[in-house]
Amino acid sequence: MPEMKCHRDVKGRDALYKKLEARMQDEKQWLPSKRRYLSLGNGEVTFLERDHAIRGILNLTKMFKMFPETYAMAVNFADRFLAVIKVRAIHLHCVALTCVYVAVKLQEEQQYIPDINALMNAAVKTELRAPSYGPSDLLRMERKVLDKLEWDLNPITPLTMLELYFAAACLDACLLPEENPNDELSMLTEQLEIALCYSSIAIYTVRSSIRSLKSLKKRSKKFKKFKKLN
Repeated sequence: MPEMKCHRDVKGRDALYKKLEARMQDEKQWLPSKRRYLSLGNGEVTFLERDHAIRGILNLTKMFKMFPETYAMAVNFADRFLAVIKVRAIHLHCVALTCVYVAVKLQEEQQYIPDINALMNAAVKTELRAPSYGPSDLLRMERKVLDKLEWDLNPITPLTMLELYFAAACLDACLLPEENPNDELSMLTEQLEIALCYSSIAIYTVRSSIRSLKSLKKRSKKFKKFKKLN
């Protein structure tokens, strides 16, 4: 797993909580609309198909050892896109891979960004296997995704909130002496990544901050004593 990107620019408790509160206020604008998801069916993407594709995104990002932020961003893009446009199930894999491709270019270091062909070849080894599309289809889908997302490509994701919550928990000495902060954050991140594969959590748990907080509290009983997170 790549080294976590930490919020070391935040100095002091007050600054951290101010940033956390600001992110909690702003996060709503990047949440997918639940109304569209309620109408899925009749050949459109179902919840099960959505979850299956997200697992493919997770496995693909793991295969290339991408940053966790890349995965979280790709999931956000996919859910927001599915919330604003009707997508036939046969096109879902193309949408999912496109969201990975966009997130990769935003998050990964230039020398580690795989090209379209490498992504497509790797995708067939995941839940996104057997694509019925080519590189030109992916590029066309990329333009459509960017248009429907209105080029709003810097979302607040559950991972954003988890890292901020975790930093606040560390400041309040919520870790046990024998617990390594990096190891704990990596473990929490992996749990959150899996949770996002389930639409019941990713879509119907209304806010990213709530999803992240649940992951944090579930990890350790001691975190439940952290009153600032409630």
